Amino acid sequence: MLNEFQSSACTKMILFGEHVVLYGLPAIAIPLKKQRVEVKLTLDSSENVSSMNMKMMPWKLMKADLNTVAGYLPSLQDKEIDIDVKFGMPPGVGGGVSAAWSVALVRAAYGLSEVEL
Repeated sequence: MLNEFQSSACTKMILFGEHVVLYGLPAIAIPLKKQRVEVKLTLDSSENVSSMNMKMMPWKLMKADLNTVAGYLPSLQDKEIDIDVKFGMPPGVGGGVSAAWSVALVRAAYGLSEVEL
């Protein structure tokens, strides 16, 4: 198992049809490749989080997300893991930051435990 692993995922913008997708109609979305969520996981005993807006993405929820993912990876269970997060855009503005956070977190956790996705 590695001691540290970093991953990222891009955010997105829906150009047309943001609300009509709820009714099964198509939408046009594009990735915002320069607006990324970067996640670095490090095996350690201290807890660090850096983000643009902790009110929108609270630490407790981020830690709970990590614990959920780690539950599927035996090598990460019962380990203290530091999380360092950098948001390319603030969460809560409709850019898919929560989805990008989820993708980057899963990639980083699987990478840290050296399990292929």
